[in-house]
Amino acid sequence: LNEIIPILKILDILDEYSLDLNSNYLIIKGKVNSKIIKNQIEMKLSSVTNLKIFNKLEIKSKRELNLEIQQKIDTILRKNSIEFEKNSFKLNKKAKDTLDLIILNLKKIPNIKIRIEGFFRENEESLGKELSQKRADIVKEYFIKFGIEKDRILAIGRGKNSHSKVEIYIL
Repeated sequence: LNEIIPILKILDILDEYSLDLNSNYLIIKGKVNSKIIKNQIEMKLSSVTNLKIFNKLEIKSKRELNLEIQQKIDTILRKNSIEFEKNSFKLNKKAKDTLDLIILNLKKIPNIKIRIEGFFRENEESLGKELSQKRADIVKEYFIKFGIEKDRILAIGRGKNSHSKVEIYIL
């Protein structure tokens, strides 16, 4: 057990990880985004006796990590877009569930910044750009409520679109 504790402590350093435990092995698969962090982990692991490292740690650039998270967000939004009722900026249960999935991905990379863009339909022109801004702002507030720091989020009302929705982009 004393040999496993240093291994478990490295999990806080990893951006993303999974554990697999069987009777002979503890397998940790993880991602780091710099060689410095990779070296720190390898140094900590090298102090553990009876440890065999079978796989290398995967190192990704910030650009690669951003692209990976953007692809995950795009997939989530394709399956469950965040749409609003006519002339409304209130989040429904389906929208909140979708945002919860996005939040899980955003929390994997704590310093990632995002842009939320709000839109309104043609038949909502009386409220116009103000409505699209309120839609972006309500999503921003939801993210902040569930642990995404406000300085990581830019909310913009874009205007008219064929759907009453918001879109989310990694900066």
